[in-house]
Parts: sequence; structure tokens; C-alpha cells
Amino acid sequence: MLRVLIERPPTVDEDVGRSKADYTAVAKRYPEIARQMRVSFCGTDEEREKMLAKAEVFVGWVFPTAHLARRAPHLKWIQLTGAGVEHLRPFDWMPPGLKLTNCSGVHGPKVAEFATMALLMLNSHMPHLATQQRAHRWYRSASSLMAFENFLRNVP
Repeated sequence: MLRVLIERPPTVDEDVGRSKADYTAVAKRYPEIARQMRVSFCGTDEEREKMLAKAEVFVGWVFPTAHLARRAPHLKWIQLTGAGVEHLRPFDWMPPGLKLTNCSGVHGPKVAEFATMALLMLNSHMPHLATQQRAHRWYRSASSLMAFENFLRNVP
């Protein structure tokens, strides 16, 4: 059974309960994988330090790296929740065999979707319409069709 520790630091708006709910939903979709793991959650430095002693996988972002091999003797893999690793340099704190991975690229499709939505909303004057709605005033406005094919041809 793989022991996984997922950190939800107190600087994040939601509490650890949200992480547990998210994990439970994913575990229901992939029960064969979930059965192979024992997942714990921490929200404070104290909880993290206590649970790291038994963890084989740690999911987090910012954490103290000093004496990690002593503090987490079973740790095999750290999965960062963001794309960068620069904040952990230099990597002299990593014991031999420890894997460090990040989430580089996972947000790409969502960013593309958001950018498309933003362009369509701006072309349709949605900020102006929302302002009118809040003021309970309605003035006629027109927007042109977005030549989307032309736009996409010009995207680098």
C-alpha cells in the first residue's frame, strides 16, 4: 500500500476538507488505483512534519528541504502542485533516488479555453453589458461577428 501525503497549506482559501472531498470524488472514479494507496492530508507545518515520517509520496508546493532524508526516510517521490521547481534550488537536499515531478503543461488546455472565452466576451461587449445590468440601464449596442478563422490563422 503506497502512503501518500497531500498538503493543503493554510494560505489556500479552501481548507483541507476541500482536498479530501476532491480526492474522494477522484477515488470513486478510479477505485482500483485508490485501493492501492493510503492517502493522508495535512494543512499545517506540524501535521506535515508528523506525517512525512511515514509518507512515500508527498504532494505539495513549498516545504522545508533541510534534512529531508532524515525527516522523511521512506519518501520516494515529490509531486509539486505547480509548474516550476526554481523555488527548491539548489537540489542538494534531495537524497539519491528521490523523484521530483511538477505539473508543467497541465493547465494549457484550460488556459486556451479561458483565452477563447475572454476574446468572445470582449468581442460581444460583455463587460459593458454587465455594467449596464448592474445599473439597470439598457442601451443598444452591436458587435460584429468575430472572424475566428482569421484570428486562429494569425495566432503564433
